[in-house]
Amino acid sequence: MNTERPQGANPDKRRLAADVAAAAAKAAKFRSERRLAFFKPYPTQDRFFELGATKRERLFLAGNRCGKSESACFELVCHLTGQYPSWWRGRRFAHPVKAWASGETSFLVRDILQAKLCGEPGVEAAKGTGLIPRDCLLDVSLARGIPDAYDSLQVKHASGGVSILRFKAYAAGREAFQGEALDFFVNDEEPPADVYGEVVARLNQGACGITTFTPLKGRSRVVLMFLEEGSPDRAYVSMALSEAEHFTDEEKQKRVAGYAAHERAARESGVPLQGSGAVYPFDLAVILEDAPRDVPTQWRRIWGIDPGIGHPAGFALALIDDDSCIHITHAFRLKDEIPVVHAARMKEICAGAPVAWPHDANARERGSGEPLANLYRKAALKMLPTHAQFETGGYNREAIVAEITQLCRLGKFKIARHLSDLLQEWQLFHRKDGVIVAVEDDILSAVEKCVLAKKHARPAALGSKLPNPHAHGVWVEDRSTGRRVQVADGTQNESYFGM
Repeated sequence: MNTERPQGANPDKRRLAADVAAAAAKAAKFRSERRLAFFKPYPTQDRFFELGATKRERLFLAGNRCGKSESACFELVCHLTGQYPSWWRGRRFAHPVKAWASGETSFLVRDILQAKLCGEPGVEAAKGTGLIPRDCLLDVSLARGIPDAYDSLQVKHASGGVSILRFKAYAAGREAFQGEALDFFVNDEEPPADVYGEVVARLNQGACGITTFTPLKGRSRVVLMFLEEGSPDRAYVSMALSEAEHFTDEEKQKRVAGYAAHERAARESGVPLQGSGAVYPFDLAVILEDAPRDVPTQWRRIWGIDPGIGHPAGFALALIDDDSCIHITHAFRLKDEIPVVHAARMKEICAGAPVAWPHDANARERGSGEPLANLYRKAALKMLPTHAQFETGGYNREAIVAEITQLCRLGKFKIARHLSDLLQEWQLFHRKDGVIVAVEDDILSAVEKCVLAKKHARPAALGSKLPNPHAHGVWVEDRSTGRRVQVADGTQNESYFGM
C-alpha cells in the first residue's frame, strides 16, 4: 500500500512558512527605514554626544572605521528630525534646524555622508534606507554635475516644521561656505583651517557643530585649536580601534598589521602623527601588554595621583614585579570631582597601596582651606609622608621622562593595552620648540609619580574591605580568606584578591 503523503498535502505548514517569511521581510524593511531608532552608541560616542550640551565646537578624533562618520550622521539626523533617543544627554533643538554636511569633495560627500543619511546613491529602492527615516525625508534637490548627488534635503521636524540640510565640499574653497546662518554643522574629514573658520562663523547663537577625522595630517592648525588653545567652547574625544565592537579581535589585529608603521597611531587610535616632536617616539608595541594575571602576593603596588588643580585629576596604579618591571595596570581621570570621590574610586580598585602625590598637593583646597594631601589622608588613602621626589630631592620633568624612556628601552615599563585614556595621552605627549607641552597629560603626570616613588611600593591586593558610598564597583570573593571584597568593575576576573 502506498503510504506516502501526496505532495502539497500540508497547506498549514506552507502557509506558516509563508507568514514567517513575510513577517521577516516586513521587519527587515521596517528596520531599514528606521535605522535611527536602532543606533546604540559605544561609550566614547556617548561621551562625545554629551559634550554637545555644553560645547559649541567638538572634534572626534578616531581610528579608521571606528564609527566616527556614523556618529556624526546620527547626531545630525537627531537635530534634523527632533527625534532624540531616551538615553540622549547632548544638545537638543526644539525647532527645525538649518544645517550643513561637508566633506573633502562632492563625490566623497555623496558616497559617504549622503549614503549614510539617505541610502545608496543612484538606487531608487534604497532611498529612505539611511539614518533619516523614510517618512521624514520630504524632498531632495539634485546637485549639478555630480551624478546621483543631492544638493539639499528637506526633513520633517517633530515640531511640525521643516529642517534644511545642504551638502558642501571643501574643494569648492572658503567662498563656497559664506552666506547663510546655521544651527548645526558636520565636517566629515579634516577641513582646511580657513574653511573651518568660515563654517564656525556661520553659527547662530546657541548653535553648535562637529568635526570628525583620522588625524593623518598630524598636528595641523585645526587639531591644535582643540588640543592646545584651551577654549571653553571646544572639546575633543579620541576613539581607538580597540573600542569598535563591530570588528572581531582577529580582524582588528589584521587591520593594525596592515597600517604603515608611521601612521599606525593615527589609523588605530586617532592620535595625530607626532613626527620628531613626540616625547616617547617609539612604537607602542614596545610597552603594550595584556594586564598581568595570577599576580604573586609579593609583587608591590603604588598609586600615583595628580589631583587636578585647574585641570582634570589623573590617577595611575603601578604593579612592580620581582624583576623591578613597572606595569601600569589601572589608570583613569576624573573632572570636577572632590577628593573624597577620587579616593572612593581609588579604593574600590586598590585600597591598600601607598599613594605618591605631587608637590602642588600641598596647596590649600578652596572650600575647606586644608592642603589637598590632607583631604586624601582623611579619606583613608595611604598617602606617603612627603610629595614624590628624587632621592636627592626635587623634581625635574625632563629627568623623569628620561628615566621612563630608559625603562621602556630596557623592557622594564609596560602599560595594559586596555587603558585607552592613558595611551591617548602617551601618544599626544610632545615637545614644542624643544619644550614639553604640559597639556592633556593628567594621567601621565600620575604615572610619573609612580615611577618617582617606586621604592615605596608595597604588596597590596585589589579591592576594598568595606562598603563605599561613593564607589561603583562589584563585589567578589577573596580567594585567600573567603571574605567578600569590592573591586572596580572590569577587574573582577583578576585571579588574586587577598587582603
